[in-house]
Amino acid sequence: MTRKGAERRAAIVDGAVKAIAREGLASLTHRRAAMEAGASLTATMYHFTTKDDLLVAASERLIGAEAERVGTEVVEELLSGADRQETAVGVTTVLSRILAEEPER
Repeated sequence: MTRKGAERRAAIVDGAVKAIAREGLASLTHRRAAMEAGASLTATMYHFTTKDDLLVAASERLIGAEAERVGTEVVEELLSGADRQETAVGVTTVLSRILAEEPER
């Protein structure tokens, strides 16, 4: 895939994520993802043959972003030099705070 093709594919995935975030999972269609991404329907269908392919790519993007964010905070806590019990409490505190900040998840 060319760099331009990869960028277009990434934009379409971002468009799918935006559509899901704004109007829920049921709103996701190739047409909606294309509209959100400023891409053509043809390009969207080229990169994602089925709606399931598009949904998987959007899910992977969301999971990856969330794992990176949560992972960074947990790693920082783990590296803080505390003993095992303090570390467990610290990691639990970080995860609880993250969940409290985003109760819809």
